[in-house]
This record gives sequence, C-alpha cells and structure tokens, in this order.
Amino acid sequence: MISIDTEQHGGLADLAVDLTPMLDILFIVLVFFILTANPVEMALSVELPSKGAEQATPLSDKRHIQITLFANNTWGLADKKFEDRAAIEQAIKQAVSDSPNSDIVIASEKDATVEHLLALMTFLKQQNLQAAHIKMDAGSAP
Repeated sequence: MISIDTEQHGGLADLAVDLTPMLDILFIVLVFFILTANPVEMALSVELPSKGAEQATPLSDKRHIQITLFANNTWGLADKKFEDRAAIEQAIKQAVSDSPNSDIVIASEKDATVEHLLALMTFLKQQNLQAAHIKMDAGSAP
C-alpha cells in the first residue's frame, strides 16, 4: 500500500486545492452581470388633454368627493387624514356609496410622488370609478 509521509510534506493541507482565485473570478463575473443587467422598465399610457390648462373648467357647485395626496405619502378625504392605504380605500368606498353621483376630485401637494397618484388612480379604476378630475390652482396652470 502506498502511503504519504505527512511529516516530510507538511501535512494533508498542502495537497488541497486553493479555491481563492476561482472565487475571486466568480465574484467579479457576478458583479459584472449584475451591473450590466437591464432592468425591465414599465410605462403607463395616459391620455393627455388636447388643449392644456385652457381646457380646465371650474368645479361645479354640486357636491364632490375630494381626495388629497400629501407629500409624506398620506391621504386626505373630507378633512380627515389617513396614513394607512387600506383605511383610505375603505373611506373612499364609503364616500362613493353615500353619494354615488358625486364627482371625484384629486388634489395634490406639489411634492407628492407620481407613484402615490398612480396608486390612487389604479384603485379608482379597480372600483369602476371613471369620473375623476385633477384639481388645479389658477396660478399653477402651465
């Protein structure tokens, strides 16, 4: 039987393969692929007004439901603030069921995020609420 003299060769550790260079290359390749991967970008088509700000009309005197978007990702409905998305959704459902013929008006702070607005509009679409208006100040029209 063949045996290895471990005292002369410094032990079995000298016979093991060093994987450090291979791991270095693997991590470099992994970082390269992560940095060069193209994330999937999504877009939402929106129908733009044909005339711009001159197409805006004053709010009618009839009752409307105003939903306010705040910059800190909170919502407002009828002088109440909501921090929980489920709570504002329930409040909107209740307000619409209380006055089904009311127009929905969306008001927003200047620093509110677009994602915040899109989440609200998606919810309104899921509830089959088609008539939503965006509130504008007369001085802020483009």
